[in-house]
Parts: sequence; structure tokens; C-alpha cells
Amino acid sequence: MVYRVSSERVLFRYVDGETVLINTKTSYYYSLNRVGTFVWNMLTEKGRTPAELLRAIQKEYSPPKDAAARDLENLLHDLKKEGLVIPEE
Repeated sequence: MVYRVSSERVLFRYVDGETVLINTKTSYYYSLNRVGTFVWNMLTEKGRTPAELLRAIQKEYSPPKDAAARDLENLLHDLKKEGLVIPEE
């Protein structure tokens, strides 16, 4: 499964190394930390699989694999639930 940014449903801006996302349908806003911003940047470039994202996170930040995988899964779940990213087969 590949995830891509839902460009028609989200506006975003980078502020002091973090990302602020605004859901254009609900007007809710979200803040991503440094690693979340790293993931978001990758998703804005092109669709990515969770495995590609996890490898990039591990290469860039060297976190424990289990924790990184869990955090990435939670982030993608939340972004998908809010309609900010779209999964594609």
C-alpha cells in the first residue's frame, strides 16, 4: 500500500522545523514534530509505502526499529483517519 498526501484536503506550512497541517474540510489543525515532518516531506514528494518510510526514518534518525514502526503506523493511521493522506493499492 502506498500513501500519498490528499492535496485537496490539507494545507500545510513549515514552522521552526515542524509542520502545521490544516484539514480544509474540518478546519482542525495538527502539528508534526521533527520526525513527523520528515515523513510528511517524503509523502509530499510522492507516494510512499510504510516500509520505504520506515527505512528512511531509520537511516536518518537511527531509532529502535520497533518503536519507529509503531510510531509510524500510528502517524499514518491518524493522518488517514483525518483524510490528510490517502492509501492506494
